[in-house]
Amino acid sequence: MVSVIGYEKKTTEDFLVTRSHPVFIDIFLEESEVNLQTVEVRPSLNGKKEESSLSIQSLSIQDIEKSPGAKRGNMLSSDLEMTQIEGNKEKFSGRFTIGSSDIGLTLNGPVTRNSTLIFSVRRSYLQLLFSLLKLPFLPTYNDYQLKYEWNITPKDQLSLISIGSLDNSKLNTGIKNPNETQRYLLGYLPNYFQWSYAIGLVYKHFRAKGNDTFVLSRNMLDNEENKYSNNIENPDSLLLKLKSQKMVPDVLS
Repeated sequence: MVSVIGYEKKTTEDFLVTRSHPVFIDIFLEESEVNLQTVEVRPSLNGKKEESSLSIQSLSIQDIEKSPGAKRGNMLSSDLEMTQIEGNKEKFSGRFTIGSSDIGLTLNGPVTRNSTLIFSVRRSYLQLLFSLLKLPFLPTYNDYQLKYEWNITPKDQLSLISIGSLDNSKLNTGIKNPNETQRYLLGYLPNYFQWSYAIGLVYKHFRAKGNDTFVLSRNMLDNEENKYSNNIENPDSLLLKLKSQKMVPDVLS
């Protein structure tokens, strides 16, 4: 809960704060009104909005941690409303990580006095592990996240947000003396290539009792699969070729 003299109290969702990761949070309050002759009764502003239990749900950090899907890595049965963290306004930092299946790089910090940038990118090296295990397919996964926020004035804010991925899976045709299962999978599975991204430009104007939000966004998905007889890539051996694209532009206010 946030309480400041001269402003209405406000309760927000939970925020996770650790010693190694500073968090910057902008909370906009409404000015309180005092009338000595009348009494005004106002509902508590708890920052929550009405939601359908069968559609979108806003989850706090504790809600996510208590969810079985979050604990076990399974997909939840509904959509999640994802909010990216605010950029570090004080100093620029970078972090390089190496995991059991991927590597990643994160950059976070101020660009100018009134703007911040967060950018992260990951790439898997499962294809190396699968090749050593002599598996018939070699997947490679890549993804990125971007958030640029510019506080033009104390009442005007412009944000650029984007996420995307690039996923490829090629057949491991270099297996020597494949067994029956490997031969079956090599003869059945296609090569596939998929990339997608979502990008949005958000302008906010803050007023005394609310804000105006304008959003311009675009979502793009591209899928491609192909399969050749005996995995010999020439036009005469082509058995399957699929390509699809889906693009969704949005303008909201």
